Amino acid sequence: MVQPRQRQYQTLKSNLNIIRESIILVFSFIFWSYCSISFIVIGGSLLQINSYPVLLIRTILNIEVSSMYILFKIMLIFAIISFIVFSISLMIYRQKNKDVHHDN
Repeated sequence: MVQPRQRQYQTLKSNLNIIRESIILVFSFIFWSYCSISFIVIGGSLLQINSYPVLLIRTILNIEVSSMYILFKIMLIFAIISFIVFSISLMIYRQKNKDVHHDN
């Protein structure tokens, strides 16, 4: 009796994977370049570092230090409000669950 054996499929070597990985690499490089430039500008502006790259990027992007401070104040206020709202909702949730478990 002949025993069944597994079928062997032909594997296709495709350039599609190479193209897809190349596109991912290019977009990843663009993203990380943007992040590093942003970090340099924001960090340099907040620490009041007046080096040539920071001043050049701020001039190119037309960003003023005063507008950055206003933006960070708004972000800080939003973070504080979010923290308060989430803390209150967590306390309310714990209180409701404590009441439910004591009733049983």
